[in-house]
Amino acid sequence: MHATTSADGASTLEARFRQIVDATPEASFLRYLDGALTYGEVDGRVSALSDWLRTHGVSHGDRVILLLQNVPDFAIAVLASWRIGAIVVPINPMYQDRELTGMFADCEPAAIVCHDGEHGRIAAIAACLAHRPAIILSGSRDYQSGDDERVLPPATTVVDGVARIALLPAVEADAAPGDSALPTDLGLLLYTSGTTGRPKGAMHRHDALLVNAILPLRWHRFSQPPTVYAMAPLFHITGFSLHFGTALAAGGSLCLTYRFQPDVVLDMIERTRPSFTVGSITAFMALMNHPDTRADHFGSFEMIWSGGAPVPPAVAAEFARRFGKTLHVAYGMTETGGATHATPPDRGRQIDPASGSISVGIPVPDTFQRIVGDEGEVPAGETGELWVKAPQLMTGYWHRPEENAVTLVDGWLRTGDIGKVDADGWLYLVDRKKDMIIASGFKVWPREVEDVLYDHPAVREAAVVGIPDSYRGETVKAVVSLKPGATVDAADLEAHCRANLASYKVPRFFEFLDDLPKTLTGKIIRAAVR
Repeated sequence: MHATTSADGASTLEARFRQIVDATPEASFLRYLDGALTYGEVDGRVSALSDWLRTHGVSHGDRVILLLQNVPDFAIAVLASWRIGAIVVPINPMYQDRELTGMFADCEPAAIVCHDGEHGRIAAIAACLAHRPAIILSGSRDYQSGDDERVLPPATTVVDGVARIALLPAVEADAAPGDSALPTDLGLLLYTSGTTGRPKGAMHRHDALLVNAILPLRWHRFSQPPTVYAMAPLFHITGFSLHFGTALAAGGSLCLTYRFQPDVVLDMIERTRPSFTVGSITAFMALMNHPDTRADHFGSFEMIWSGGAPVPPAVAAEFARRFGKTLHVAYGMTETGGATHATPPDRGRQIDPASGSISVGIPVPDTFQRIVGDEGEVPAGETGELWVKAPQLMTGYWHRPEENAVTLVDGWLRTGDIGKVDADGWLYLVDRKKDMIIASGFKVWPREVEDVLYDHPAVREAAVVGIPDSYRGETVKAVVSLKPGATVDAADLEAHCRANLASYKVPRFFEFLDDLPKTLTGKIIRAAVR
């Protein structure tokens, strides 16, 4: 992997931040609900926190855990950690104690940043570690004044004796020693279930993070430095790379709303008029189904990507019809650090004539793809496992040499996704390898059945899974939620599927839920559905 520079010559995102602070400290950087911070103001907070971390023993190569929602302190903590060469470890703050205990023990943090209301729980988990990490707090209501009860948690009392980032004493920026990370140093450790097994930390170098951050800027020429709305959580690779990273690389603004709440999102879009976002299709569906959504809510966007979950063609078509904007599909994984494929901005949706599924695009610059079957690479049009090679890939899993040997092969990442590539290089994903259903010896890919269900006008969300069957081995079950005010029964949905699918693919069972279980990034959790 080689170091990659931004258009302005910076070799890391932290160097890019310092570059912007020197040139335009008054430029807007973080927009949080009704509040705002300039690059210069953020730099003051970064200097104060990096000094606090250093004073509490955090040094080059140490891990700093961030258990934060989309708040300004997330960006401040990342930049402060990088300023002293530490590795940031963003973790979903909704994880339960058992999950956190395993991750804490695995990465052995030197410091933890968490929300003030979580201090007692996090301190108790951290107390079990051999080395007691320093803990500093983030106030979810800092840097804003509206205290929007629709999205913010209840106000908490001050925790005695524990520092809070927004209240740290000011430190001169030039007091920090020059120990920032190098492009080849690790900058991010992000936990994922990966292509197999238990959660493990994907390791990303600073030069790889920069590649991912500047990708949208290479893909689309924005009319001015973009205002990026962070629809995905910043602790997720999409939010980290394509929201925080891209806004910073461009010298633009990052809009934050603590977490995704449709009515709050709509208000924020009206207030800040973003030009770029990336969201799961379920997030866009939630906005589409909100009664207050208007076409002009999306009028300011120059580019919209959807990734993280398959995009049903019917939903994409409805979005374009109602809002006059194309959802450009993108594909990536935690292990790839961001997108490896995307729909070019000057091209519309590419549909597979055989399955009706939307292509996730073509490889982004400097990225290569292979489709590999049991006997090796397969020709165009045939299905197999997707392998990718690119400068933005992870270097491996933290302390997992055996899994690295399986997942990384001669510089290629085995994704675990099944797909095919057409003669023009467009990639069509079939499904996850582990989600395939074998019914009476026939392969059934859940995504194909789900796309058909989304074509029904009453269906809002759909998930298809295999369940045990004494005769067929497995049989197909569909779990669906309906659009507001819609009614349909299992017989209607079965008839709809029979008209569009081979009989062995048709669900034998249907279940109706108000909402399907989803991750915080909006991806439907098939394991929970099962």
